[in-house]
Amino acid sequence: MVYGIPFSELEIRGFKLLVSKSKEGSVSYSRHDVNGKIVANVVLDPTLDVILVPLKPMLHPRRNIAECIYLRLDPPIAIGAHSRVKVELAIPVDYGVVARSSSAYNIIDSFVDTSIVPKVALYGTSTFGHICRFIQVTQPVESKPYLANTELSISNDTGKTAIVRNIVVPLEDLKIYYKPGTWLSSATSINMSIESDNTANTWVEETEPPTADYEESPDITSSAPSIVSGDLIRLKKLSRFKMLWGY
Repeated sequence: MVYGIPFSELEIRGFKLLVSKSKEGSVSYSRHDVNGKIVANVVLDPTLDVILVPLKPMLHPRRNIAECIYLRLDPPIAIGAHSRVKVELAIPVDYGVVARSSSAYNIIDSFVDTSIVPKVALYGTSTFGHICRFIQVTQPVESKPYLANTELSISNDTGKTAIVRNIVVPLEDLKIYYKPGTWLSSATSINMSIESDNTANTWVEETEPPTADYEESPDITSSAPSIVSGDLIRLKKLSRFKMLWGY
């Protein structure tokens, strides 16, 4: 399995992806499960290339189900008063199948690696909370095709030790990068500043890809509805999310 390279047949754990051409010249893409059943099927313009890319972990990008990712840290991180720590994390990505021309792209299919059980969580109250993609993040960092490496920076601005078990980050500004011809991927850095026993701010750092040969994955949230709750503040084109219900 590799990202960013046109394919006619590709096998990913639990699925087979096929790009086939009929005798009449029409082209179609299909995804098959382990039983051979077609679970996704699209007819394509023959001039398009079909590639696999990593996507933000939104579950269903076109339905805009999740507006944030809810990271559950295992083990939790303890930060001393007025201190800062940086740790390496690996977060799951979704798989996206892209039909690409020389000037445009379109996501024709997306799915989750079968080794991951997709979960959704509510952060906050039923009235003012946020629907999130729930992700259990473990240490040390593992290197797997469905994981993107990122850096988490936490600053504790309080006068006592804080223990961080959960981090909620808006998906809108998160970027995923991949290295064509490999299954390597990375995500933009995540920042957290702790304000009190129960509140903290989180945001995504506008960082460059690891090396110049990485490419940015398609932005699947550019047309997503904006989050209009009072606790999301636009700051220098980045979303700063205020965690009001603990961390």
